[in-house]
Amino acid sequence: MSRVHPIRNVLRIDNVETTPAERITANDEDRQRRGFDIQTIFAWPRRDGIVDVSSAIASDPAGPILHLDYASGATISRLNKGLRRRREKSILGFGIDPATGRWVGGVLDDDADETPEGPIKQRVVPIVQDNKNAALLRLAGEPLTPAAMATLQHALARGFELVFQLEEGELLTEPVPSRDGRHAILAFEATEGGAGVLGRVAREHHALGHVAKTALELMHYRNLDVAIAASDPGLLATDASAACVRGCYRCLLSYYNQPDHELIDRTNREAVGVLLRLARSEVSSVSRTDHPETEDEWIGAFRRWSLPLPNGAPLVIDGHTLRFVWSEHRVAAAPAPLTAAAREAAGNLGFATVELPSSPGAMAPVELAELFGSAA
Repeated sequence: MSRVHPIRNVLRIDNVETTPAERITANDEDRQRRGFDIQTIFAWPRRDGIVDVSSAIASDPAGPILHLDYASGATISRLNKGLRRRREKSILGFGIDPATGRWVGGVLDDDADETPEGPIKQRVVPIVQDNKNAALLRLAGEPLTPAAMATLQHALARGFELVFQLEEGELLTEPVPSRDGRHAILAFEATEGGAGVLGRVAREHHALGHVAKTALELMHYRNLDVAIAASDPGLLATDASAACVRGCYRCLLSYYNQPDHELIDRTNREAVGVLLRLARSEVSSVSRTDHPETEDEWIGAFRRWSLPLPNGAPLVIDGHTLRFVWSEHRVAAAPAPLTAAAREAAGNLGFATVELPSSPGAMAPVELAELFGSAA
């Protein structure tokens, strides 16, 4: 549980007062560009005591490309930890007058000192929660650079919008576990009820391929069929009339992704390479209940300890096979010694690792129980 920093004084916001705006003002544009430090947390739904998630994998002739876990009604929580440019990063949240419920000070003055004449201020971290259709997209190979992950994230988001005829903002994407550690992409349908597009992508064999190809076309690339068949970015040709260098508002840039504008680069070869492979991929479902007979004692132990059952394929890394993978919790475990290099490599993929004993005991290992929190 190292590098875990608890967030205290969280205040759930259920009701707010807003005023309609006919257009985006220069202040709105600048506020979005500077951005707030938003942390998005998700939890898969549990029905009848079982995590209700369907898993799939996108593969092409070269092998697996992308793991996709989908659930309807996932709990999405978003915390606003303050302005991204705040002076003291360790100070989280905003000031509120507990007597009136009104925010104290503007967002541009969130660290202003209190005065004896001013209202009493308590610092809280606002949080909003809702249940949404959500999908977690994880690359099967080594993680990409932050620029490549940001480009891939927004290319897929724009592809979803065009293929399924969504309005901008109906489907949102977030890097997970954080903007500083982009190891996966969380996509969720932001509108009430959802459009059901993420479920279609998880079920239909070629829907994700259509999304990736549409994204490449939107990125001003031509000669797509030849480049997709060979999975070679060098065969792509740029539309001469595009007048776009790294990105523009006709391709990947939008009002919603302004904080990532410096990272987005439509020419990034890593991101383009993944999109080319996805464009020729086929999505197939993955069973969440298939476990070898030799693992039955551990599966029984997980049930006995009231822990969720592993739901992902074994993770092979640095010569070690982590047989038990909880993809929704980003946890992997194995009843064998793990080297420091293996733990570090798994951490780079966003997984916390647990070294299990040779056989299950009466109680769950403390480290494993702590990683599941209240689920243990």
